Amino acid sequence: MCFVKRITPYVVRRLLVFIPTLIIISLLSFLISTNAPGDPVEKIVTAMGQDGTASQNSDANERTKQMVRKQLGLDKPIFYFSLGTIVDCDTIYRIADKSIRECAIELTREVGDWELVSAFYKASKNPIEDVEIKFPDSILSKKELAAKSQLIFHLNGLKEVGSLKQLNHKMNSVKSWIDSIGAIKFPELEQSIVDIDTKGNDWKRYVPNINWFGINNQYHLWLLGDVALEKNIDTLTNVNIINGIFKFDEFSFLKKEGEWWSFMANSITKDTTFKESYSELDGISFYNNGRWIEIEKEDVSYSVFIDRGRKGVVRGDFGLSFEDGTYVRDKIWNSFSVSFWLILFSIILSYLVSIPVGILSASRKGGRFDRWSSMILYSLYSLPSFFIATALLYFFANPDFLAWFPESGIFDPEIFDENWSLWMKISHQAPYFVLPLIAYTYSSFAFLSRIMRVGMVDVISEDFVRTARAKGLSEKRVILKHVLKNSLLPVITVFANIFPATVGGSVILESIFNIPGMGKVGYEAILDLDYPMILAVFTISGALTVIGYIVADILYAVVDPRISLKK
Repeated sequence: MCFVKRITPYVVRRLLVFIPTLIIISLLSFLISTNAPGDPVEKIVTAMGQDGTASQNSDANERTKQMVRKQLGLDKPIFYFSLGTIVDCDTIYRIADKSIRECAIELTREVGDWELVSAFYKASKNPIEDVEIKFPDSILSKKELAAKSQLIFHLNGLKEVGSLKQLNHKMNSVKSWIDSIGAIKFPELEQSIVDIDTKGNDWKRYVPNINWFGINNQYHLWLLGDVALEKNIDTLTNVNIINGIFKFDEFSFLKKEGEWWSFMANSITKDTTFKESYSELDGISFYNNGRWIEIEKEDVSYSVFIDRGRKGVVRGDFGLSFEDGTYVRDKIWNSFSVSFWLILFSIILSYLVSIPVGILSASRKGGRFDRWSSMILYSLYSLPSFFIATALLYFFANPDFLAWFPESGIFDPEIFDENWSLWMKISHQAPYFVLPLIAYTYSSFAFLSRIMRVGMVDVISEDFVRTARAKGLSEKRVILKHVLKNSLLPVITVFANIFPATVGGSVILESIFNIPGMGKVGYEAILDLDYPMILAVFTISGALTVIGYIVADILYAVVDPRISLKK
């Protein structure tokens, strides 16, 4: 009880420091994400199977883009406020195309008048339609078709210029291709460019201005989700149980053995995989693919509430992956759980071996055991992990030698069944983790045992140890009760690294053993420029590092009461 009272104020203080630290980490992540190259909408639409370039004029493609843009919150201002000048447009974020939006900002700041630039953008919409109407493809020769294509290309390019010099150069190109195809004029477009050249206000770009947007912005949505914002909830009413199956959208529930089991299929077959089970359908909630779903029973039917709103980083929602359009949260959780258990068991095994070795080496300093253990452990430490991993696979997962263990993965997809009991899953997957666990663990034996040995040797020479021996205590009691506890501080420091290490994983070992852990997933995200995934790893790693420090400080106080936590 006394220890709890001593540690509680410290934990509260550290948590209060943790909050601004998390905000700073989130700001850095958000700034990186908003300034990352490329258009996230284009990347996600392409990943979802939509053509983001060749079908730009497709209505279906545009609807998909608008849906993704709204889902990502890109139809909102970036932050709670913006710092700029009086020439900046406070609704510039409504321009969907990122490159056009950036060019509009640059052109406005050079011209000094958003109204002139806005009039230019409005006038640039009609010329392409005019060209299509006046010069249909059916009446043009091959040479004229080529000229028409170039004309439309340069008309489209007018929107993507960020300076007056580029704008005039682009307009001259348009006029030259007009001469090649035939007589046509764009009076509104030409007049808007003349106005930009002659009516600009350079002085306005030097007058500072602050625009306040409130909480309905991208950062708030990214960090906190729909907290204090309008909820995006779909409600399904009068959903009934038909032929013993409760079904809505792609979700189905079947009652068997007194429990309601969920499954994702249109009909029951022998291969149907059942997931979670519930005693009753009333009042249950679950998460699936970015949606929180709640089921409530009415008088004779059920109502289903599907919350499609963003939950924010604080609730584990990192948005959509650029690679495949799926939710980063789902990909992170699957990989995180694999890396967490692998690293946790690796550290437990390391400590179970290293601490006794360190104790024996310190208590027998300079003896045969000390010399031999040091030689063997340092020999293992000098061998690179990829060499050991490859050797383990070659000798123990090779039909030509000893095929004792599987060579890759974490389960056999042909026989693994999600409906298995926990014990069946463990017994099936355990052989897959034996070789990776050895490859993860062997190098830490020398490191941890040496840390333990050095700490023990330093403490053994202390006066209180000599006093304990002088009182007649046995050597075993002196070592285990008086020396060991005071030698654990360096070991605790290493233990705290388990939290950030879980996120980092091991790229090399996970690639060799084909383990879908955080290291491999993070590496693939970097190769694919999957910024939401990269930033999720960065944010979680930063948060877990702070948690690791707090845990380490608490463990310091546990093993050594002399350590003060008041400062």
